[in-house]
Amino acid sequence: MCHIIIHDLYMQSQDSQDRKPLVTVATAVYNAAEFLEAAINSILVQTFRNFELLLIDDGSTDRSKDICSRLALSDNRIRCIFKSSNDGLSVVRNLSVDESFGKYLLMADADDLMDEHTLEKAVKKAEDEAADVVIWDYETFSGIAPQLKEGVSRLFKIDPTDRMKLLTLPAFMPVRLIRTDYIRNRGWRFPKGLTKQDIPIHWAMVTDSNCRISL
Repeated sequence: MCHIIIHDLYMQSQDSQDRKPLVTVATAVYNAAEFLEAAINSILVQTFRNFELLLIDDGSTDRSKDICSRLALSDNRIRCIFKSSNDGLSVVRNLSVDESFGKYLLMADADDLMDEHTLEKAVKKAEDEAADVVIWDYETFSGIAPQLKEGVSRLFKIDPTDRMKLLTLPAFMPVRLIRTDYIRNRGWRFPKGLTKQDIPIHWAMVTDSNCRISL
């Protein structure tokens, strides 16, 4: 298996409602107990601290819900949504957009690992360049421990104004920070039942001439 590095039961404290984090990291969870805790911990140790972690469980039947609940008790930045049925990643992505409290949204998956500086760098880029979307590079790995490769990111060769070139990039949502109001105001929805659900949204963003994209 490859991973990217980089009526429902709703658990939410009053503290979560009152605070307004700059970033929402929304992680899609489904039967991911083997990888989930490592993925969550890679988010919680980010050098950028002003974020909430929204864990959306899509009807898991393994220990994923227990892991989410346990970790939520130990860190008040975590909110959990436990869905009663498995409706697929598109539904979870749409719920992430709807439920985000942050100015910016990062939609992660439960087998992703993030470098500890990811949010810090992405937020700085978004704020400095008034970007609607910030995209970064990633590596895939198999197993628990990633073996990071040395080298220059493919993104260094791309001009962010070259929309045709941007269309050739992988459509993965977990490697982009999105201004939440931008995607909400466009009314875009991830199509339910589509396996490659991120592709239509990626294309919509890149082909939107008003979308300010930074790399």
